[in-house]
Amino acid sequence: MRIFLVLLFLITLGALLIISNNNLKMNNQENINKFFNISMSWENEIYSNIHFLTVQTIKLKWCTQK
Repeated sequence: MRIFLVLLFLITLGALLIISNNNLKMNNQENINKFFNISMSWENEIYSNIHFLTVQTIKLKWCTQK
């Protein structure tokens, strides 16, 4: 339950940052579409970074055999 609340908090904080940094007023369709495009590109970048870190972690030699 705590993980869910933390994720919800981070998503809400991210949405507020996107809205405030881009001066978006969420009362017209154009700004709502711009918000979703920015948030989707942000989420895709996060996914790409997590994917890259996971692949690099798997490639590491964790133990050496003698």
